[in-house]
Amino acid sequence: MCVECGWSNVTVEDIAAAANVSVRTFRNYFSRKAEAITASHLERVLRIADELRVRPVTEHLWDSIVSAVQAQLAPGEGNDGGPPHD
Repeated sequence: MCVECGWSNVTVEDIAAAANVSVRTFRNYFSRKAEAITASHLERVLRIADELRVRPVTEHLWDSIVSAVQAQLAPGEGNDGGPPHD
């Protein structure tokens, strides 16, 4: 929504309506608009960090990073490349 309408043209009420939840429910999960928008990115970065931790120690760092990122962004089993679905 922010990409289409611009950051300042999207309200918490707009986001809640698009998610089909009340503003009160939105506020139970997020304190403000920025937190809601960045939440899925933070979760993805944390999953990438977890993936990096299990890569082989002998693997070159760049190869480990590429593999970890691709595992989170590429469509596949249980992963559509988008934000997590809770």
